[in-house]
Amino acid sequence: MARRAGRPLPGGYHLAEDDGALAPAAADFLREQGPLGFAAGSLLEWTCGRDRGAGSAAPTVAGILGPDGALHAVVIRRGGRAIAAAPLVDAWPAVLAVVRAWRPDLDRLGLSLPLHDHLAAAEPGVLAGSFGYTVWLTRLGILRTPARPLPPARRVRAADAAAVQAIYRHVTWMRDDDADSWRRRLRRQPAWVAELDGRAVAVARWTHAFAGALEVGGVACAPSARRRGAATAAIMAAIRAARRAGRTVLLSYGDPELGPLYQGLGFEHVGRHRFLEWATPT
Repeated sequence: MARRAGRPLPGGYHLAEDDGALAPAAADFLREQGPLGFAAGSLLEWTCGRDRGAGSAAPTVAGILGPDGALHAVVIRRGGRAIAAAPLVDAWPAVLAVVRAWRPDLDRLGLSLPLHDHLAAAEPGVLAGSFGYTVWLTRLGILRTPARPLPPARRVRAADAAAVQAIYRHVTWMRDDDADSWRRRLRRQPAWVAELDGRAVAVARWTHAFAGALEVGGVACAPSARRRGAATAAIMAAIRAARRAGRTVLLSYGDPELGPLYQGLGFEHVGRHRFLEWATPT
């Protein structure tokens, strides 16, 4: 990467930072990381895309350059949210310096679990006051079809917005979204619903995409339909559509009790991330 080194960082690294000109090089770097670069890459792709919304700020991309002038780590920020990808242990102190500098403006931060643990040990004050959760990242290997019959599933239609809203009303962080919000979201995020007695009761969406991979997520099921295979049917429909499109399929989850379900479908663990939030920026 031919680029003039910027501000010095620990360990002989330097910072190159701007509002988007680094995006192509950062995207190439994150593609090389495979699934471990997906979280940062999907944020970069979405914020640089045409569907990010009028008036949305462009991302700030921090490229951490090694002594050889090549990228060794990337930190991407949009608004109060930032995600770091640092595959080289030697680059972690440099990432810490960037996170420390950005921390007053952040309310959310995503880190690989090893990087999080390193930062927490090296300088716990940077992460003080945060609450967070761990997410397991998986990649589909050989798809395994459940032996039991599943309810029918189909692609979401525009008229399903109210039904999808009703399903997500039972999901804490989405219950306040109205039907108009769901209509807009479903225009940009393909989704599939499973039906019982002719009624949509479970949903799965393509939530993020980057470098030929996409994430099947946003899985939710109405309480009255749980343990009847509806959520699995919606997931399977989303997976099969992704495979027909030639995509690598990823799936993440935060509840470890869900691990056996996704492993049973053929998903294999490829990493863990720690997502932190602060009630208010410092």
